[in-house]
Amino acid sequence: MKRLVIMTLWAMLLLSSCTSSKKLVYLQEKKKDLVTNKTITNAVELKIQNDDLLYITISSKDAELIDPFKNSILIGSTSTTTSVATGFLVNNKGYINIPSLGQIKVTGLTCSEAANQIEELLIKGNYIKDPVVAVRIGNFKVTVLGEVGSPGEIDVLGNRITILEAISRSGDLKPTAKRKNIKILREVDGKRNIYKVDLTSANLLDSPYYYLTQNDIIYVEPNKSIGAKSSPWLTGLSIGGTVLSLVISIITLIAVTK
Repeated sequence: MKRLVIMTLWAMLLLSSCTSSKKLVYLQEKKKDLVTNKTITNAVELKIQNDDLLYITISSKDAELIDPFKNSILIGSTSTTTSVATGFLVNNKGYINIPSLGQIKVTGLTCSEAANQIEELLIKGNYIKDPVVAVRIGNFKVTVLGEVGSPGEIDVLGNRITILEAISRSGDLKPTAKRKNIKILREVDGKRNIYKVDLTSANLLDSPYYYLTQNDIIYVEPNKSIGAKSSPWLTGLSIGGTVLSLVISIITLIAVTK
């Protein structure tokens, strides 16, 4: 009888521990389903949106040829003897205005597509015969809100960030966070959309929302334990359960030592 009581208590403790820890684990999958060296198929190149700030670098072997494209008025202007980098704000109609080249529609293009378009205009207008153009989004940021360690905006220096990286830079999820119902607010073609992802599923790696785009907002909801902690009745019930568990443990210990 004593042995049965002890085994029952240990089983309850282990089951409780396994259940709670499983809810906190990211990217859960069975060992037999584990795949290594898997080809990445869901990486998406960023597309330029209205209100993006673009850093455009125009290079040439001849420094004098790029002088007309210097722009010291707009934000982010820097220059060297052989190249010029300028910040251009995409207006609400999707255009940027480059000196000498005029207005260029860039919204919906990738950075490489926009760079190719500018190169073609430079060559076609006989401005530069051998231009090398690079375009980068200068205000790439995402926002993480809710049950994380440090909610707020995250500036992204490169062209790629994943939802796991964003959450990590926000101090990771709190134990009170819902991991199976993470919401991503994203603007696509002038429309706001809300998507949901499950961080506990290994399928997250193949999700089209694993890689974030500029201005994405990640919202992490609290789970029911938040309400339980704020409820005096449930708090008292929790304390009572702890005391009861302690009493049972003491009784079991006494029974074993007899």
